Amino acid sequence: MRDIKKEKTTDKEEKIIENNESEIKKQKPKNSKKKVRNIVLIVCSVLVVIGFVTFLICMFARPMQKANALFSMDLVAVQGDNGKWGYVNSKGTNKIGYKYDSALNFSSNGLALVKIGDKYGYINTEGKLKIRAIYDEALSFENGVAIVKFEGKYGVINSNGKVLTKNPNTNNVSKDNLKGYFYENIKPFENGYAAAKYEGKFGLINLKGDKVFDFKFDDIASISNGVFAYAIDEKYGYVKLDGTKLTGPIYDKTNPFDKNGFAVVNYSDSSGDNKTVIIDMNGNFVYDEYNLNSVQRLSNGYMIVNLGEKFGVLNSKLETVIEAKYQSLTFGGGKYLVYSTTGEKFGYLDFNGKPVIEEKFYYASSFNKIAVVKAKQDEKFFTVLGSDFKTKFTFECDELSDFSNGIAVFKKAGYYGYINDNGKVIFEPTLRFASNCYIDGFAIVMTVDGKYGIINKSGKYITSAKFANIVFNTYVNV
Repeated sequence: MRDIKKEKTTDKEEKIIENNESEIKKQKPKNSKKKVRNIVLIVCSVLVVIGFVTFLICMFARPMQKANALFSMDLVAVQGDNGKWGYVNSKGTNKIGYKYDSALNFSSNGLALVKIGDKYGYINTEGKLKIRAIYDEALSFENGVAIVKFEGKYGVINSNGKVLTKNPNTNNVSKDNLKGYFYENIKPFENGYAAAKYEGKFGLINLKGDKVFDFKFDDIASISNGVFAYAIDEKYGYVKLDGTKLTGPIYDKTNPFDKNGFAVVNYSDSSGDNKTVIIDMNGNFVYDEYNLNSVQRLSNGYMIVNLGEKFGVLNSKLETVIEAKYQSLTFGGGKYLVYSTTGEKFGYLDFNGKPVIEEKFYYASSFNKIAVVKAKQDEKFFTVLGSDFKTKFTFECDELSDFSNGIAVFKKAGYYGYINDNGKVIFEPTLRFASNCYIDGFAIVMTVDGKYGIINKSGKYITSAKFANIVFNTYVNV
């Protein structure tokens, strides 16, 4: 195995890494629960763009994480006919009036980001403004803090609106620099730390607003497991939070280290070819097959690897458990992979590589207790399989989605409806748009006249389709 630490590093890089250890040791990183990395909510509908434009312009663009609930604090942001935003509860009752120019759903601390005129502030679940609308840009709260921009500079505030960020030069609260707004940019927090930009360079701050690594890097990314990736002259390397260097800046792309201590990186070799490898937390190449093109981490700890033109699976110890011989391997949860050796027909494999259903379907969804398959390419009948691989029912339609929390969206004659996992139609195909069912048992629908409403798992409206828009995503700490 190749040792990355033997790569030549520059004097510039060494100077950047040194002198941080004594300061970092004063900052003991805290383990954190799973955190919601993405904060900005982008209202998404494939079919309808009109009505979203104003909302999207208002939002401060950040990477986003898939939502797991529609309602947060039993409220969801909706847009009325007057173009203003308010909130309804899970019974369909309007709890906060339509008076905001944009609005996001509530964070776990009971505050929601709203826009009033051209400024952002935060309200509580009673609709009272708890933090004044004075910010040029702002993100929703996560882990009790929010990133905001005030008069051209960024800072971090707590749930009381107090600025936490300290003077980067002294690490003390200062009345200068707009009382705590020091930074040219602050990226969203990752595992308790955020990359902040000061005088053109990036360093790290923690949730208390303290500087924990000097502002010496061109970029910082992939903060996880006590390690972050840094960039110098457009190349990335890794450093531990205690200041110990792992690798020199030789990578073109980095990813966070997983819980097993592995990270997927890309770099260009001496011939200029792009390579993908897996490294450990000592900076060693631990999986460097010459034809490795990509690695997909799965939620159960396995990895799907693409070797040349074929796909296989590694376990959490990077041992090959399924040989790379398949044209296609996909995983959407549950115990099984969807596989194909030809790319034309599909079946199911377990994670020992044993076929549990042979390749015989022209379409096969993920198998998470229930699966949707199609036996013939041109027919409109879909078969729904139960966990015992036996047919539960067949259903005639043009399209049938994966089941989500007991119901699935289907399309027939150009319109969308819902069916439950017993084969009963709970909402006739009369909709222009239908979202998947959220974990709290609600779904967003849009009627032919372009109005949005919310239904429950029985297919009943909890509020009629009367809204110009609904925030599709709620970010909940899990």
